Amino acid sequence: MKTEEQWEKIREKNRLSREKSRAKNVEKKRLYKLLDEREEKKYNTERVSNPNPEKNLTIKKYAKASDSKKHVSLMKKYGISLDTFNNMYEIQNGCCAICGKHENEFLKPLAVDHNHMTGQIRCLLCTKCNMGLGYFEDNSSLLQKANNYINKFNEDK
Repeated sequence: MKTEEQWEKIREKNRLSREKSRAKNVEKKRLYKLLDEREEKKYNTERVSNPNPEKNLTIKKYAKASDSKKHVSLMKKYGISLDTFNNMYEIQNGCCAICGKHENEFLKPLAVDHNHMTGQIRCLLCTKCNMGLGYFEDNSSLLQKANNYINKFNEDK
């Protein structure tokens, strides 16, 4: 059986351990906050006016410092350079190849669309159009059926 003095030592040891742990957690939070601030500085945030004023969007544009990261990412995923991406962007005037909306109307930048079977790069698409093709698994007959379905119900109006 432990004496009161031994229990007091144990409680003191536990208290010191908790204080040390709290100090470590405070330091971790401080470091994470610093890292988050550094990450945030990688982006230039700008307000973009939208025809719909209550939906003004904030867009994060890549800053020059992160161009090399984007280049590496494009090379790994699609085998294209940042210059190729920028050329595609200029040719499309910064607009989605399907819906035609400009990138400024979206929260995310245009994505590189590619054929998953062959890896062939097609165009730049907005997230919605890109995901739509993905959900239809690039199957043109399914897309045609969806088009027929929509047209069927649009004719009734």
